[in-house]
Amino acid sequence: MTSSRYLASLIPLFTALFVSATTYSQDEDLCSVSLQCESSWIGLGVAERAAVFEFAEDYKSFIHLARTELSFVAEAVAFAEASGFERLTATTRLTAGTKIYEVNRDRTISLLVIGAESMGNGFHVIGSHIDSPRLDLKARPLYEDSEFALFQTNYHGGLKYHQWTNLPLALLGRIDRKDGSTVAVSVGLNADDPVFMIPELSPHVDRGRNSQTLGDFIGPEDLDPVVAHIPGQDDDVVAQVLAYLDQQYAVSRADLVSAELALVPAGPPRDMGFDRGLITAYGQDDRLASYAAIRALSLSM
Repeated sequence: MTSSRYLASLIPLFTALFVSATTYSQDEDLCSVSLQCESSWIGLGVAERAAVFEFAEDYKSFIHLARTELSFVAEAVAFAEASGFERLTATTRLTAGTKIYEVNRDRTISLLVIGAESMGNGFHVIGSHIDSPRLDLKARPLYEDSEFALFQTNYHGGLKYHQWTNLPLALLGRIDRKDGSTVAVSVGLNADDPVFMIPELSPHVDRGRNSQTLGDFIGPEDLDPVVAHIPGQDDDVVAQVLAYLDQQYAVSRADLVSAELALVPAGPPRDMGFDRGLITAYGQDDRLASYAAIRALSLSM
């Protein structure tokens, strides 16, 4: 899977998010075998179309915050509890209609709806992953170069490196302090937040690189974003970053060793096209399927 599909996946709202039984009257063989399917938008009524766009607004609000495994699980727990699911415990009674969820180390979530029949008669399982390509901070990420403070990163997933330059990035995750406490970090998603960026050369100074292939032009070691530039009185910009982290989060440089921080595209989900029939957003593969699954489960029984 290429990172272009992760960064700007264009998902038809109706065919991907909402399937109406009243419009699924196409010839099954023609659609499922030859993939010559009629658009599901055709024949959609006014009320059904309104329901599609209402679903899409809920989806955009969810995926805007659910950008990493940690944040997806947090948002999924909030959604599940609002939909009547309860956390699975050792004393939970599993009776028909019971809705429960279980979280594994804050990074995966399972939602279950208990049926009325014996498990010997079978059961349904839906699985989808909630991670997408991103840049993870290394254990000792902070350094200075050419009067800039930067973060060293590792890439996760199938990135196309050149697509991550000149792109506003948000920093998400958490920091586990030496005293055992944890602090959540989210910088870049709000409109008034700063963002981070991996700068690319200006067009008038990169002519010598135009003959290079994309693989030679930008490599994984070039994916270090600028995080600060203003030095302190001692002319040390890294010290200023450490002072900021101490003031805002009460963390030290040593605390960053146990941090789980990721850089992801900061832009919000947006409608695309005059008809708003598409959505462009980061990480829709496979969080789109995950969101659709928990929405479907919330309506079960």
